[in-house]
Amino acid sequence: MIGRNQKGQFVKGYSPTKKIRAKMKKNNACFWKGKKLSESTKKKLRQINIGKKLSVETRKKMSIALKGRSTWSKGRKFSKEHCKKISDGNKGRIMSEDAKSKISLTHTGMKHAKESKDKMRKWHLGKKQSKEVIAKRIKSRSWYKHSEATKNKIKKAVIGFKHTKDAIKKMSGKNNWNWQGGKSYGAYSVDWTKTLRRSIRERDKYRCQLCGEPQEDKILHVYHIDYNKKNCNLDNLLTLCPRCHSKTNFNRKYWINYFNK
Repeated sequence: MIGRNQKGQFVKGYSPTKKIRAKMKKNNACFWKGKKLSESTKKKLRQINIGKKLSVETRKKMSIALKGRSTWSKGRKFSKEHCKKISDGNKGRIMSEDAKSKISLTHTGMKHAKESKDKMRKWHLGKKQSKEVIAKRIKSRSWYKHSEATKNKIKKAVIGFKHTKDAIKKMSGKNNWNWQGGKSYGAYSVDWTKTLRRSIRERDKYRCQLCGEPQEDKILHVYHIDYNKKNCNLDNLLTLCPRCHSKTNFNRKYWINYFNK
């Protein structure tokens, strides 16, 4: 066994006591505080750790040692300059296919414990995103489209999948996070007919008025701009694809202003 003595020298067969270890920890923390590693040192450390795999025992030991400890960023608020530096540093960064496959392999079969699920649920309860954040998310996703390979993967994963009765109960009605007092159960007006919906689709040339997707296998939806089911005025109706229609169920004020421009 090789250990370090009080001077920090490696000595064969030496194992320091708990007091000496505590002192060394303090000194080491003070020694490294505020210091930055050079790029060459970082490179060397990176090369040393490439291909290294921790054993199951080591991982267990690490997880036991870290239990109960809070993360360094918990409750910490970063300045705007610091956030900007992080965003600028991550801009244009593209992961390699090897890195992506490694991440996917590590996450396959991974399941959260009930305790962690409850913690996450409690943390999200009652929290609402600001209008600015919602608008940013909508803008960032408006141009994004999945590749055909990704679409096929999603289709395969969803085929045959069914929620359990308990899961449906938890998600439906008042238990759903997007519950708005049962607006969707309201009755349509007498004018809401098949001929009216067909005429709106014909007027819009059988294309989604948000993303421009044409009607092919799936029938396009007819959408009420002001979300009032009884208002079947032609100016209040619009053709949307199922994906864009589901998108308009969130942040309704934004979409009312968007389509009325």
